[in-house]
Amino acid sequence: THLKKEIGHIKIHALQPRDLILFREKYQSERLLANRTIRSIESCLKGALKDAVRLNYLNKNPLEHFKILRLGLNDKQEIEVLNKEEQQILLRAAESVMPIRTLC
Repeated sequence: THLKKEIGHIKIHALQPRDLILFREKYQSERLLANRTIRSIESCLKGALKDAVRLNYLNKNPLEHFKILRLGLNDKQEIEVLNKEEQQILLRAAESVMPIRTLC
């Protein structure tokens, strides 16, 4: 819906990389979407246009040379790992609900 709102009025054959760059800049500067989401939208659109060329709906992919947003270190999701004590607490809580059977 974000993409349709911003560039939905542009005919596919008239779409230019700058149109997607303007979309990206607006959504980044106003923090409307996370960079990971913007990258996903760009990748999906570029792939869809590539398929349209392959299926002969388009003669040329207008985004063929478009560079999809690269994610920086701040865009990566951090994973929190449980320490040994927290793992034991989790296992005891899970076992109280559903007993864990041993293999031996």
